[in-house]
Amino acid sequence: MTTTTIPNLTTAGCRERQARLVALLTELDVAAAWLWNRKHVYYFTGHDHRGPMSEVGLLLTADGQATLVTDGTAAPETVDARLAYDSHQLCTQVEDRVAAMHAVVAERLRDLGRVAVDRGLPPALAASVTQVDAMPAMLRLRRRKDADELALIRHAITATEAAWDCARELLRPGLLEIDLYAAMRAAAVRAVGEPITDWGNDFQAGGPGGPPRQRAMQAGELIPLDISVGVRGYWSDMSRTFSVDGQVTDLQRSAHARVVEALAVGQAAIRPGASCRALYETVHAMLHGYRGWSFPHHLGHAIGLDGHEAPRINPHWDDHFAAGDVVTLEPGLYHPDLGGGIRLETDFLVIPTGCTPLSTYPLDL
Repeated sequence: MTTTTIPNLTTAGCRERQARLVALLTELDVAAAWLWNRKHVYYFTGHDHRGPMSEVGLLLTADGQATLVTDGTAAPETVDARLAYDSHQLCTQVEDRVAAMHAVVAERLRDLGRVAVDRGLPPALAASVTQVDAMPAMLRLRRRKDADELALIRHAITATEAAWDCARELLRPGLLEIDLYAAMRAAAVRAVGEPITDWGNDFQAGGPGGPPRQRAMQAGELIPLDISVGVRGYWSDMSRTFSVDGQVTDLQRSAHARVVEALAVGQAAIRPGASCRALYETVHAMLHGYRGWSFPHHLGHAIGLDGHEAPRINPHWDDHFAAGDVVTLEPGLYHPDLGGGIRLETDFLVIPTGCTPLSTYPLDL
């Protein structure tokens, strides 16, 4: 029996991210950052606090001192101090856990006066503290992925590939979409080695995608399996399309070849400073209307602690690629004549000279 080694955020990585945030505090003209979005607490400390029944916070002052505020769980070595509050009494949750957490840090926040926050303070505390919105700075910091973050994303990608392997074995006419969904999720969990933190997205045959149904798949249909797996909060997001019966038509081959070509064009265009909007327009012109088929959605986006992050390869944003981004490209073509549609999506790391794919899983139908 083999044991899966699951990556995690490292002490060195967390301390480096804290140092970047400290450097931003001067720019924001604040004495400290108070972060109680649990994703950000995890990002800076590695404290994997996923329980929905309690709160967790991080106070990072301009001198670099990091204090974790928890409901009594042990503090990692990535912080300098810990403050504890009671989120429950004899395993019964207290009613207002937000207030309970803030009660132990309220005096410090008042003394600091001007604080960057990623979530608004409770009304009783907000009147005595000047709040500065930290979210724009946080989202900028999160774009560049460190080595420990990439390890988690790569592990999630491995689980995505395991789910596709499961689908290849099971796909056949008559199989219920919900049964395929359940089997793929189980394969992903086994590949990760612990409960996954996120799971999606598209499991419908004969169309562009959607949640699984109690519907039997039909011969001649394609099924775009756009899969996101979360490992300790970090996402993968990739898609492959499969023939339900393995009998690919000439029309489906033509559409598939065009989507493969579009993916290659996109990969060649990704480099630091390149316009995401311009890349979308290039690929959209290649796909939308080709042989009467449609490309009705974005071309991609970044991933990390969220399934959709900046930069967005979408004409509604004027984003540009930067080194350290982890982005998806997901060109597609859809039409009833195709038995639904084809979407191919791969995750890429943007590097100074272009980009590198994080998966080499086959693109075939």
